[in-house]
Amino acid sequence: MKRLVTERVPTPAAGADWSFTPSTSDRSRLVTITALLATSATAATRMPELRIKNQEGDVVWQVGNANTVAASLQVRLNWASEQTTPYGQTLVNYAAIGLSTPGHWLEPGDVVSSFTVALQAGDAWSSIYARYLVGDEWDWRREMAEIAEQVMGDAGQ
Repeated sequence: MKRLVTERVPTPAAGADWSFTPSTSDRSRLVTITALLATSATAATRMPELRIKNQEGDVVWQVGNANTVAASLQVRLNWASEQTTPYGQTLVNYAAIGLSTPGHWLEPGDVVSSFTVALQAGDAWSSIYARYLVGDEWDWRREMAEIAEQVMGDAGQ
């Protein structure tokens, strides 16, 4: 049986990236991750990326990001399946970043994390949520349509 899981990711200390291991012993498919990055006044251009490491600690998948976040901003980043990303722009308050289509399989024990190039000591990640599907392999187009219906239903409540 397949189910959609929403998990709140613990907020890391200032100046640190976040990470989590999905709380399932089954194979799962990453659907979305949303997080708020508040950058300090320290002059630097940050480039937030998403990465997955296996149980051995090897990077097995990474979504690069050519978009930048300047100092003194709060930017909501949303990594999502089926999302396309305009690259090479400075992010002001929101960014939609594409995952590989149709999303990435997570094996039990995989660690999903942010990797922020030029992260400063005063920068802070917060409001981090991951959504993933747990269960057997499936027809991803049908499942994505069902997820969209469920998300729209959740938004109306």
